[in-house]
Amino acid sequence: MTVKLSRYPHNPILLPRPEVNWDGRGSFNPGATLGPDQRVHMLYRAASLTPKSPESRFGVATIAHAVSEDGIHFERFAEPVLGLTGEDPMIFGITGIEDPRITKIGDTFYIVYAITSHCWDRLALASTKDFKSFKKHGLLVKEIAQRTGALFPEKIHGKFILMHRPIPNIWLSESEDLIHWKNPKMILTNEILPWTDIKLGVCVPPIRTKKAWAVLFHGKDHNQVYRLGIFWLDLNDPSKVLHIQKEPILEPEEEYEISKGMTGNCVYACGAVPIGDQLYVYYGAGDSVSCLAMMPLSQLELPV
Repeated sequence: MTVKLSRYPHNPILLPRPEVNWDGRGSFNPGATLGPDQRVHMLYRAASLTPKSPESRFGVATIAHAVSEDGIHFERFAEPVLGLTGEDPMIFGITGIEDPRITKIGDTFYIVYAITSHCWDRLALASTKDFKSFKKHGLLVKEIAQRTGALFPEKIHGKFILMHRPIPNIWLSESEDLIHWKNPKMILTNEILPWTDIKLGVCVPPIRTKKAWAVLFHGKDHNQVYRLGIFWLDLNDPSKVLHIQKEPILEPEEEYEISKGMTGNCVYACGAVPIGDQLYVYYGAGDSVSCLAMMPLSQLELPV
């Protein structure tokens, strides 16, 4: 069986608002989770009308919040929930915080996000318990320039596990306190598939199934096309790759994915929520809009 995502027929589900400066250029790459109120909470990259630099097509970004009763129709909040202030002083010239991945561990929702700047990009961590107040915790694996990462939804052998991407490959690191990270190990290289030959990285936080961790990931090829795929890791030793599906589960096909956004030929997921017997996968299209695709939860099971 080949795993495939099916697009929601009325995509996009979230559009930029040109009349709102901080959300005027793009509303995309949404992380998502089921909140304590049993509603779907989305944190997305809100790209402003202010460019990151005079020559950049990307807008200065913050992280904004939207909520939904059904996982499809979202209501946005009036202001971003995570802004540019309060970051590590070692980061010079911050131009955005973006692409959040949300992982619930215990009663806390941890948010791994990227900081972009005029020097090097870094990963950082924030948290919330109620999606009303948010706390920043500083940089993750601060020694490494990178911008893609997500936490596993539980400790493994007493350690927090971070899946991250020092370009171009996927690594795991472990921590006892979410501050000091040890034992980095590369688990997948960009050479595994023809459509990942430039880089690959985690999309949504790993999902526990009966026999394995299912991981949705993105790959970028030499034609600058972003696609989504899936692989599976051992439950007790997530550095052990059990199976990789060769075919993408989603690739750019619609106009809003291919040519309408700031970046053409791009699908890029950051969040997924189980609703009923379906997995709702939230993805950015063209670095501009947020979209939804779905698959049966049964397709997450290890196929071999």
